[in-house]
Order: sequence, then structure tokens, then C-alpha cells
Amino acid sequence: NFFDLGGHSLLATQLMVRVRDHFAVEITLPAIFEAADLAALAAEIRDLRPEVDDPDDLEQLMAELDGFSADQLDELLAELPHDEDTP
Repeated sequence: NFFDLGGHSLLATQLMVRVRDHFAVEITLPAIFEAADLAALAAEIRDLRPEVDDPDDLEQLMAELDGFSADQLDELLAELPHDEDTP
């Protein structure tokens, strides 16, 4: 789950922003924390974004995410643009 991958509340907030910016959906902090694994989180995003035409895109994203280590995920999240108002 998110915590097993080294996640914490600040990273969850950054992930929430990145998901919103990339997928144009609002994922909640509880959804991130309660997702059993990355597949469950991806399914939540998919369910919030029913206009996705190609399920292969989601599978490709999941395959890419599954290959990341916790350190790589931290690096990705660190690259997120943020301003002073973003926690």
C-alpha cells in the first residue's frame, strides 16, 4: 500500500495534486490511504474518470508504476511543481 512504499501525508497530498493535474479527477486522501495497493488506487482513478476510452492506457500506467521503487516514487513526487500554498 501507499505507506509500505514509503508514503506519508505530505506525499499523499502531492500525489493528490499530481493525479488531479494529470487525470483531471479529484482523488481524496482517504482513497489514497485506504487503497490496498497501486492497482486499487488506479481503479479508483479510472472509476472517477469514466471518459477514458482506452483501458490499455491504465494498464500501461499501472505497469510503469509497479516498476518503481519507493525511492523512485519519492523522486517523482519531489519533481512535482508546487507553490508556497501547497502543503
